[in-house]
Amino acid sequence: MLSSFFASVLLGLSLSIPIGPINIEMVKRGIKYGFFHSWVVGLGGMSADIVLMFAIFFGLSVFLTKSVVQLIMWFSGFFILCYLGYDSIKEHSR
Repeated sequence: MLSSFFASVLLGLSLSIPIGPINIEMVKRGIKYGFFHSWVVGLGGMSADIVLMFAIFFGLSVFLTKSVVQLIMWFSGFFILCYLGYDSIKEHSR
């Protein structure tokens, strides 16, 4: 039982370590404006994850697995990441 607990903790850590767009935005806000602004961005990302988990738990996964919905989510994610990349390049060139 203890080994499965440590395996679960290790899995959780390995899933939380990769840098994503929220982490990048937190670092940018933290450097530019300070801890509180970075913390608020982290809370926003965490609350979005919680809302999505509850939505999936209560049956939204049937809707999210449709091809049209996945295509819309992929394009939305693509445009958001492109915007973040463009904004980062623009901020760096100043």
